[in-house]
Amino acid sequence: MVKFFSIIIIVLLTVHMAKAYETVPPSLEIHIDLTSHETSEASVSILFRPGSENPFSFKQVGMDEEFHIEDLAFYNEEKEKIDYEKHDNKYYLKWLTYKELYIEYSVKPGGMGRHGRQGNISKDFASFDGRIFILPDTEAIKTAAITFNIPSGWNVVTPCRKDGDTYSPDALWKTPVCESLEKSFMAFGPFTGIKKTFGHTDVCVYTFSTWTEEHKKEITEKTFSLYEYFYKTFNFDPSYPYIVCWTPKSDDGKRVFTGLWSNGQCYEMPEDTVRNWEYFSHRLTHAMNRYEPTGMMLKSIKDEWVIEGWAVYMEEKATVATGTGEKGKKWKELYERYLKTMEAHSDWDHPLEREHEVKDNEAMEFFHYCKSPLVFKMLETEMKKKTGKTMEEFMCYVYNKYGNFKGSFPFKEELEYFTGISFEEFWNRFVREKGSISPVWQEEL
Repeated sequence: MVKFFSIIIIVLLTVHMAKAYETVPPSLEIHIDLTSHETSEASVSILFRPGSENPFSFKQVGMDEEFHIEDLAFYNEEKEKIDYEKHDNKYYLKWLTYKELYIEYSVKPGGMGRHGRQGNISKDFASFDGRIFILPDTEAIKTAAITFNIPSGWNVVTPCRKDGDTYSPDALWKTPVCESLEKSFMAFGPFTGIKKTFGHTDVCVYTFSTWTEEHKKEITEKTFSLYEYFYKTFNFDPSYPYIVCWTPKSDDGKRVFTGLWSNGQCYEMPEDTVRNWEYFSHRLTHAMNRYEPTGMMLKSIKDEWVIEGWAVYMEEKATVATGTGEKGKKWKELYERYLKTMEAHSDWDHPLEREHEVKDNEAMEFFHYCKSPLVFKMLETEMKKKTGKTMEEFMCYVYNKYGNFKGSFPFKEELEYFTGISFEEFWNRFVREKGSISPVWQEEL
């Protein structure tokens, strides 16, 4: 009888422990080793505890040509190697049950992509974002912790929250853990930072320590000035740290695009250029009109042109307002580009409300970064002329109403409500039809 009850107790305990294990939320422990940085590679080790999830597919976040991965291996909790098959950016395991999964590989960022080399690892510094990761193909991850092994004299710069020697996605971001990991940047090297508070947000600006004091001071002040413009003009105030890190170029003199999101941005700034400040303003605008959790959601897919139209529009507005840009120059350049494009590729032109249907990459570039901002500028000119109200006043109104993804934003309806006039004729000419751009803004310039 005693033996019988002992067996029952053991079974019950086993079942209880199994259920308790299944209720443990899926988690990640990530270690990145940069001590072999002179090889331009990082060693990555990931421990995945799946809880009750047990996904068998894993995704490579970055593209092969930009983030080269070698020596990839998957192991179970017994350190038995698990075979896999790769299709596109997905890895499919041939072993479907495990309590713990270890992922090990080396990664070399820095392939050429949009805005230059995608990350960098060199003898002087390293920078990349979550595109270096191979992550479980699930949104169920609840916690993630990252540790680093870096060369002596280097420090870590990232928006991730620091707790001792561990860094984690901040709960205040209110986004899935894997999305936070994918989109947050990490930089390493001899960087020095200065903090300034705007509202409820600490803005930290990091510069490369070997640059001249004059250069570091100038770009730090300009960064704060532009951020302050967005804070005062639109009440942009995420309430969690916003981190900016300015890096050198790569060893071969190429631009380095590290990463950006609603929690910060990181790219090269060895020289003080107007274009880099335009990029900074453009990306801050996306933190308001696109990126989670601080952005907005448009109600209609036909209004997608507004996202890039407003961001490019703000490149000129913000830089001119803070003394880092030249008034009118951008509109002159964009209008000249528009005329040349219409002469060479008139087939690229479509009504703006059909932007989402454009498949050709070059045509989409034209839509995003030339036609949309020009129409946005024409809209602002008409609005100001007829009502005296500015686009900045309107966008402040809608951001405070719809920012942080508070509902869906009907662009035209809110514009007409705010100004008290109809823009139906404008929409019929320039949004629902192709329209012909004309530089109506020249009078104000």
